Amino acid sequence: MSLGLDQIEYLSTLRNRDFIASDVQQRLGQSKILVAGCGSTGGSIIEPLVRTGARHLVLAENGTYEVSNLNRQSMGIAHVGRNKASVHAARVRFIHPGVQVTVHDEGIQAHNVDQLVRETDLIVDGVDVTTRDGLQAKYLLHAHAKEHRKLLVTGYDMAAAQLIVVHDYRQDSEQVMKGRLTPLDIVALHPLQCCIRLIGTEQMPLEIFEELERHARNEKDFISQLAMTANLFGVLALGVILKSLADEPLPETVYLDIWELLGSRSDEHTLKHYRQHWANRRDLHVL
Repeated sequence: MSLGLDQIEYLSTLRNRDFIASDVQQRLGQSKILVAGCGSTGGSIIEPLVRTGARHLVLAENGTYEVSNLNRQSMGIAHVGRNKASVHAARVRFIHPGVQVTVHDEGIQAHNVDQLVRETDLIVDGVDVTTRDGLQAKYLLHAHAKEHRKLLVTGYDMAAAQLIVVHDYRQDSEQVMKGRLTPLDIVALHPLQCCIRLIGTEQMPLEIFEELERHARNEKDFISQLAMTANLFGVLALGVILKSLADEPLPETVYLDIWELLGSRSDEHTLKHYRQHWANRRDLHVL
């Protein structure tokens, strides 16, 4: 079957009609969206964005796929060793030939971040938070988003819980990273302690505290992650973007724990203890 781009465009968004307002659909198609970090977090929103109607994407990622990514990221064994943004770009073009997608395979760097932020309308922050280099890149991204007054959406997947954080830098009152982390903190603190500051212990599930305890005992050198939680970011962050394009009020955070949603409940006494204990703990081993 041979279709022109106009026909593909019409039919590919036809089933959105009446669930997504026509002006929002148009604004999504016209917006240039930067996805910074295309792994578990950023990678989960790229395909939903395209299928919903995003037509101008900028993908920035310096990482390559590893076999251990198979459990949660949109890749196959043939993609091991390939740049994540490049793999996603090929997938985007396969889905819709009319999408304009640009790849920056060096990721977010000091020399490119200003231009990337300045030339895009919306930012999805999926930059890694488990390394010092990743945290420094993330801070740069937020600082420039603040300077250029851009909306930025980020997320943290923790066991079966997803936390979406909306940074509306269009507002003068919005602080960089909500004032929770500084460049000096990134140098001085363990990366996981930086994550705790960014997230806040009150929005962390019991399972992630148990994971942190394993790190404190030097039993693990990685953080476990789940496909169902990573994919939740794409679903929820896309909703935030659509609300922003409709000029609707945005939540500051969205927190969803799949186990709690399905009826499981954590031991509240243990959870409260962990939250208080980890709020000021410093004895994490270096990853």
